[in-house]
Formats: sequence, C-alpha cells, structure tokens
Amino acid sequence: MSTIQNIEDLEPWLLDYVPESGRTALDVGANMGAFSRFLAKRFEQVIAFEPQPNITVELPTNVVLNNVAVGDEVGELELHLYRANVHASGGSVGDAVANDDRGLPVGSITVPITTLDAWAPFEVTDGAAHIDFIKIDVEGMEVAVIRGALDLLMDHKPILLIECHAIEHRDTLEKSLELMEYDLVRIPHPSPSVGPGHSWLYAH
Repeated sequence: MSTIQNIEDLEPWLLDYVPESGRTALDVGANMGAFSRFLAKRFEQVIAFEPQPNITVELPTNVVLNNVAVGDEVGELELHLYRANVHASGGSVGDAVANDDRGLPVGSITVPITTLDAWAPFEVTDGAAHIDFIKIDVEGMEVAVIRGALDLLMDHKPILLIECHAIEHRDTLEKSLELMEYDLVRIPHPSPSVGPGHSWLYAH
C-alpha cells in the first residue's frame, strides 16, 4: 500500500502561494495526491489529473480524480516511466529537466491526453464552475499545459502555481502569461543542491 505523504512536509515553501479558500481548484499532475489533499481543505472542489494508473492513494470526497494526461493536444501520449513515479513524463527523454537523478526510463505506457480547454466545462458540483486556482506539476510538460489552456485562463483568470523544469520553460511561460496580464513571482527551490532550472512560477 502507498504511504500517504503530506505536501506540508514535502514542499512547505509553496503553501503561502495557495489561496485560503475558493470554489474550484485544479491539480494538474496530482501523482499520489499530496497537493490535492491540501487543496481539498481550502476549496469546495478539487479536480485532479494524473495519467499514471494505480498510484494515487485515497482522496477526500471533494476531489474528483481523472486518469488522463494534460497537454496541448487531445489523443494519446507515450508516458515515460522512471524508478520514482514522481518523475513520469510525456516529454522527450532528452528534454532539459532539473531531475538529474531520474536516470533513464524504465519503461513507458500509452495514456489518454487532453487539454484543459477541451476538458471544460468541468465536472463540478453545487454549481462551483469557476476555476480559482491551478497547480501544475507535470515533469517538463508545463509549457504544453498552458498552451492547451489559453481559453480557460482568459475566461477564469485563475491563480497559477507552476513547477518549471528548465530555465527555457520558465522564460516561455513568463512571456505567455505576461501577455495575459498576469503578475509573476519566481520561486526558487530552497535546496542548494537543486539547479536554477528547477523552480516554481506564481502567477496572479
């Protein structure tokens, strides 16, 4: 059985960037659900996306889990698997990512992929259709997720918390989000052993 992990222990430096309350939050790249469980305490509903089957532990009743990848296309995606399930990625094996310890893939699976724009309107309850917050942690596919969510971002203007796995990814995201009149804050990883390419971007 998977061990339940809390985001308060894993990445506590991110929690001040999450709104205290809201209607609907999206967790794109939910993995084992640590961030989803935290969001469930603050939002009426959380919609989680995680393409890896059978790794997400039990989630609160106000979390809707979708076993699908998110990017800038609708169809199928080859998902590369690594020793640690947190490193699974649909990006090219040679992509510039900060996880130098991931090693080579140990296999791959084919999973469905959608865009956030294609997914909307979301399966929401009690009329809580407005998207207030989106957390994105997709192991190098963060630019694709934003490319596939431009209509949603313009319509809802949610607060964003995005993990960036390369400096060029961060720079591309900043240019796109500034055009949508987002204010941006770079959040460096607090560990000195993590390279500058691995950081977070807060957009509000």
